[in-house]
Amino acid sequence: MLAGLYANALRDGIKNGILQESLDNIPKDSSFGKWWSHLHDAIKSPPFTVWAKSKHIDLSKPIEIYPGFDQISCYIHGERKSLWGPEQDKSWPVFMAPVMKAAGVLGLGKTAITAPTSGSSAPLETIGKFYGEPRRPWSMGTLAERATKLERTKIFEPIPPADLAKRVHERSDEALAHEQTALGDAQDKHVLGAKLRALPNDDPAQIARYLKDTLLQVHPLSSYSLNQEEQVSDTVSLEAFISGNGWQLPKSRVELNNMIEVLDIPTLQEPPHGDFGGGLSWSPPLDLESQTHVYSHVLYNLKLPGLDGENPAVRKKGALDYLMKRMPLETYDLRNPRRVIEDVLGSPKALELGKALQEKMGAAVTEETFQDWALTAIMTTLDNESVFTPKQHHTAGFDLSADRLYGQPLAGVKQALSDHLVATGKTSARLAPIGTHLLLSRAAPELLVKDIPSSVTYGSNSWMHLRAAVKFIEAQAPGASAQMNFTQIMERANLTPLSSDEQALRNVFTNESLMLWGKLNSVIGNQAGDTPSLEDLKLCQTHFNQQVEELSKVSQHLMTPMPTRRDIALEKLKEVFGETLPLERNYLQSANEQYGDNRYFSPVDVYMSNELRPGRWRSIDSSLSANDLTSKGLTDPNFTFKTRFDAYHHGMKVSHKNLLKNMFSKLPEEDRKHLEFGKQELYYLRPAITGHASHLIPSADEIVAKGLGGLLIRSEHEGNVCHYEVFPNSMLIRKRTDLPRQLELGGVKPLANTEINKTHRLDWNAYKTGKPPRGESTTSQIQLHRITPEKEWVPPPQDSSVNAMPMSYFGGKSEYLAELAASQHFTPDYETFKNAAHGESALEETTRQHIAGREFLLGLIPFKNAIEAAIDGDAAQAAMLFVMDGLSFVVPAGKVASNIGKMGTRGALKSLSIAKMAGAGILAAANPVGGLDDLVRLVGKGGQKLTTIGPQRFGKLMGIADNVDLIKLSNRHDIAMGTYKVAGSTEPVSVTAKYNETAGKWVPYDVVKNKVYGKPLDNFTPETARYIDDTLGTDGVVLRVKRNHLERSLARDNAMDFGRKLKDFNAPGVGIFTYVDEYKGVERLNICAHGVNPNYGQLLLDEPMKMYYNGKGNTPVELLATLKASNINPESYNNVRLLMCHSGNGGADSFGGQFGGLIKRNVKAFQGRLHADLEPQDVDFLLAGPRSNSPHLTEEIKKEVLRRLQPSLNVHPKKAPMPGDSYLTSEYSESIRLYYRPLKFNFTSTAA
Repeated sequence: MLAGLYANALRDGIKNGILQESLDNIPKDSSFGKWWSHLHDAIKSPPFTVWAKSKHIDLSKPIEIYPGFDQISCYIHGERKSLWGPEQDKSWPVFMAPVMKAAGVLGLGKTAITAPTSGSSAPLETIGKFYGEPRRPWSMGTLAERATKLERTKIFEPIPPADLAKRVHERSDEALAHEQTALGDAQDKHVLGAKLRALPNDDPAQIARYLKDTLLQVHPLSSYSLNQEEQVSDTVSLEAFISGNGWQLPKSRVELNNMIEVLDIPTLQEPPHGDFGGGLSWSPPLDLESQTHVYSHVLYNLKLPGLDGENPAVRKKGALDYLMKRMPLETYDLRNPRRVIEDVLGSPKALELGKALQEKMGAAVTEETFQDWALTAIMTTLDNESVFTPKQHHTAGFDLSADRLYGQPLAGVKQALSDHLVATGKTSARLAPIGTHLLLSRAAPELLVKDIPSSVTYGSNSWMHLRAAVKFIEAQAPGASAQMNFTQIMERANLTPLSSDEQALRNVFTNESLMLWGKLNSVIGNQAGDTPSLEDLKLCQTHFNQQVEELSKVSQHLMTPMPTRRDIALEKLKEVFGETLPLERNYLQSANEQYGDNRYFSPVDVYMSNELRPGRWRSIDSSLSANDLTSKGLTDPNFTFKTRFDAYHHGMKVSHKNLLKNMFSKLPEEDRKHLEFGKQELYYLRPAITGHASHLIPSADEIVAKGLGGLLIRSEHEGNVCHYEVFPNSMLIRKRTDLPRQLELGGVKPLANTEINKTHRLDWNAYKTGKPPRGESTTSQIQLHRITPEKEWVPPPQDSSVNAMPMSYFGGKSEYLAELAASQHFTPDYETFKNAAHGESALEETTRQHIAGREFLLGLIPFKNAIEAAIDGDAAQAAMLFVMDGLSFVVPAGKVASNIGKMGTRGALKSLSIAKMAGAGILAAANPVGGLDDLVRLVGKGGQKLTTIGPQRFGKLMGIADNVDLIKLSNRHDIAMGTYKVAGSTEPVSVTAKYNETAGKWVPYDVVKNKVYGKPLDNFTPETARYIDDTLGTDGVVLRVKRNHLERSLARDNAMDFGRKLKDFNAPGVGIFTYVDEYKGVERLNICAHGVNPNYGQLLLDEPMKMYYNGKGNTPVELLATLKASNINPESYNNVRLLMCHSGNGGADSFGGQFGGLIKRNVKAFQGRLHADLEPQDVDFLLAGPRSNSPHLTEEIKKEVLRRLQPSLNVHPKKAPMPGDSYLTSEYSESIRLYYRPLKFNFTSTAA
């Protein structure tokens, strides 16, 4: 025993006067020995060693690990170096997470640990710290006393669960098993990624063959290994491994690269206390009735000093202010509020509050959940509105869907909530940042992501994608997104999940975020309420795609070169003559001397004038023949030019319109209302034209003189006048309240009737070039002219009220103003622009003027200068970002309210890929509409919101994700998965529970964290219970039944083995067959049929599914009738196995659970899809192999089994097969391997 060895070391130290440095032969079954061995395995694992070598770390030298700082100290190129996690690349958390976790447990989170070089030898001091032994300086008396006690007790002092510093729950055997599995998974992913990278061919057939033929050695403790019950080999094909993990097989190079990238990203880590919801984030969360009790107990019944709800100030500020009243916040960095909150929860005051509340709520007193109860007290008193009057998108009375938030930077929304908390008295200004972080952790975690670019504003397309991505992350690891930066979030969002279930869930979160986007963008009204309709969701999807499509075309137009006659002539000539002829060299001379003896022209100049005809030209270069040029019969380039230019000019007008529409729609609510319901006049600027009488100025001169880079809008609403300067080239709108109510237009010199300039507080250079204007005090000598609309604005009846929704991209006056500004100002005059683009060849003797005119007009093309100045790299991405979310709105004081136009450093766009996200529509390929009805049901059904989907429920969707936990639980007689019904609801809720011997009740249990939580469950129905209800129901007494032999054997069975005795094949219907096999000495009835595929809402709500045969879905009662009609009596068999997908969905109410209740027999069912190792080409081998071993299995039976186990077994017959649904094989065998999540429904208590 380790305690005895440690005592011997102390004795030796007393004898020798000095303690030995290390202790050898550490027992592997000791708690320390297990964790030390695990850390040793992590350091020696292939992923870590490969990574370390890539960083040139000398693994032969000591490595110091500092888990509290996410840092290591190591030797690189012979010098001691420190590597700090935040400064490393994205590979750091992938390879360091298992090492840091183990070192954190061994070092109590803060102590440095020297990486082990042996799994059985460790520093004596490290062992002592792990067990809480006395630390230096020691006295000989102290050492002798400890040695004597250890020799007598032979164990170290037990660590109380309430000792937070020792992390007692994090060092449990369950926590170790979880970490060992995580390390195994990391190793499997590393090996798989390496083998996928080595794939030599992109051909789909070759990819499929490579996956089938290439083998992978799996880690014995990985999720895959633990899920393969009866696995005979640790080597499997890539195909089997990928399918066994529930992932879709890659079929192309694109899919392969996506899988490699997904494998490379770090596993999400849930931080301590998750999203700070406490009991509100349990799975399932505390119901509303319990929340009201918590609120009342905290403020009125606990009677803790300083927490008296009768005092209005205390009642308003609640538990947060109570716990932090004397906390010295000045010693903290408030940019890291999580650290502050964790210290608050670790305080004696918080533990006292948690314990008192836990007892008052009638929950089993467990020290490990004191902090959860303290958090519940904080959240229910900080956000009591959500307890008593819950509203969608509200937190603490703050409306996150309010119009006024639209278009604000996310930091501005966060600040608005903070101001609200202070204004309503919920927190002091000092505690507002902490209260804001607590609330947003659950209500809007996307606002807590680090380093969000200012271009991502509330309600924008980019924000919608960010919110959906964060929701998806939070469903897997609550609280994780606040630890990540924007780049890390979007790197995940830009990858496709590997399983169809994950893709489906992400679609659900996307649609939920799309609904809020629709409200903020005035697509649907706030009156839509808490329950969205299918029509609302479809409308949001349609409008979102419309906006993305239109703005994408703007960016595409931005990147399209203006067509010129010269470019088209060159293009045509190169098509005919290739790149070899010198098309721009002057070597052609007129044959009839029409252009003079000494004038020479290039082929492109001649062709531009459509004069490249036979007999008209001769070459002055003997190596080049004019006849070769003139004999091809080239078509007139002017026709092609006109066609292309017309399309280009039209595209420019439409692009201007959509861009301006987008800019107007992003203004703050007050300004959108001003433009929507007020009266506007539009003005352009130009300098005075003095060469003509004011009434005789040629229109061409005026067009050229206009400042096409900017526009001034005067808006008058309810007697209030303000002006808006609009600069599309800089994506900027500046609001002016300092200009006169009536601006002086024009300017004519008295008596002379010629124009003169006037002084205006406007920056002419900005209006001329489109660049951002200088300060408001800037003046210019310039003229102002009103744009006369070709048609006046006529408001539709429904928008005539000031109470209507303010203008948005999709309606209202934004369309009218954008159309007016685009067509009558920003788009250059057609003829003038066309003439410049048309150009004149050298043949026409106006080349220099053409070039000058062209360069002038190129400067008028929207964003040209801004894009070129802002980006050095992917200009298309820059264009998309600039158009999609690029708007700066400057308020009169000069402060930038929405500083979106700044593109940042040159490399920023490449790393952030904002444009890729912003330009992503809700594509049909993602089947979002298929998830719309699911979202309606999820949000509306039983009051359950998407925010309550915790990691345990998420795991059910992921198929294999929580399978490992189930297998680990198979050795625990006091753990069960089951369902219970919340008060006031008819819908059962799935939960894992632990039986409390003392109270005689089931209590919710967190498998990963190894702790119970919440209140005892009064009506819990186990699924895989070791304690089971008396299903015959005579007295309802809970019976304790140990795991019997049959249950243990069934938990390890996942094959249809042709080497066993199979008999009595029957087909009682179309699409269903049965057979009997012998397993562990007992006969079992197997029933094989389709399971109706659940939609994603049914998956999330864990609803039971039907069995599909005879052309319809059938209930368990109908199945029993079908079997008995064919003289098949399930009650006559010891147990039943349902080879049916989703037969375990729904817990105790699942198809398997209900069928077991009908026949009163143990039933084995499957949660999720069922996959088998079988393909058609294996049929002959399977038929030939087991015949001698299976005399009862006739040829007809085998053929029928194989025919029915074709790739569509797990697909609803009325739906097309989805990728990854096919059955797979890794090697020839005498069994059909089945991949599934097994569930066992007990209805007998007799051992087999």
